[in-house]
Amino acid sequence: MCRVKIFWVSIFACLLIFQSQETYSQSSDGSSDASVWNWLTKESNIGIRRSYSSSSKDENKPASFFYYRDYKNDLDYVTMDLAIKISEFSLFDNDLIFYPKIEWHKNSNAENKVNSLAGGVNLEYFPINFRDQSESKEDGWLLAPWFQGGFSYSNDRVKELQTLNSNLLISFKSNIPFLPGSQVRRENGSLIFRYFVYSGFEHYSNAEIKNEATTYFLNRVFMEFWPLKSRDLTKQYLQLTLEANYRVGLNDKLYQQGNNEWIVSGLNFYPLGNQNIGFGLEVSNGYDPKNSFSKTGRMTFGLNLKI
Repeated sequence: MCRVKIFWVSIFACLLIFQSQETYSQSSDGSSDASVWNWLTKESNIGIRRSYSSSSKDENKPASFFYYRDYKNDLDYVTMDLAIKISEFSLFDNDLIFYPKIEWHKNSNAENKVNSLAGGVNLEYFPINFRDQSESKEDGWLLAPWFQGGFSYSNDRVKELQTLNSNLLISFKSNIPFLPGSQVRRENGSLIFRYFVYSGFEHYSNAEIKNEATTYFLNRVFMEFWPLKSRDLTKQYLQLTLEANYRVGLNDKLYQQGNNEWIVSGLNFYPLGNQNIGFGLEVSNGYDPKNSFSKTGRMTFGLNLKI
């Protein structure tokens, strides 16, 4: 019953967003309906992604919902990867941004059960401005470093493990095409490709047992590619994504997995071209950080949702 409820809640959420966006597109007179959608999407108050863990809020990783029913064998299960960014707060002229987050990752398949809840705060710090190649040196760096950090409490309800998690990573941002954090665009301005790189430290400690902890040195890459050209700059339909993580175990008394990798590739199709609602195929393999670094391999197809 719980799995069915989760499935229908996800359907309802997608329909609500679709209806809200339709209302917004029809409200060109500055009505309250348009203001609500603008508050949700353009003023950084609400965000929905697959995860905000050790990643920039700008990564286009849609949340995913998948429901499977085998009537012949009387089997069903649901997978869900959902992270919500509640709001954003900024300091020092937007150089420091932090936001609360809530994440829920679930897989009810008996062979690969996941049920993990987490809540915490992320921060992004931009100490140096980045600039266009045509601008003067005084306006910033061609490739500027920035920092991503976070703290969260996680409850793995399958393994009955509660952890306190923290991370601090360095990344880079630029306006020069093909450099990290930059955007490669077509002549008409539509996005083709971009990627993010990160290096830094993650720390996971058992909330109930003292001195049982794991520290990783993480190297991570996320990239997205939009192969189809659209005449309408507001529409994009097909997205390919790749996320690769490699962790070096520095102190591994908690998970005891040593060095490990986690790779996720995805193909997402947005039939309306708005990148809010679509369908996605995802293949993942390695040691899943959402599942206490258990070795995992899976392929899922389902509904995508992103704000």
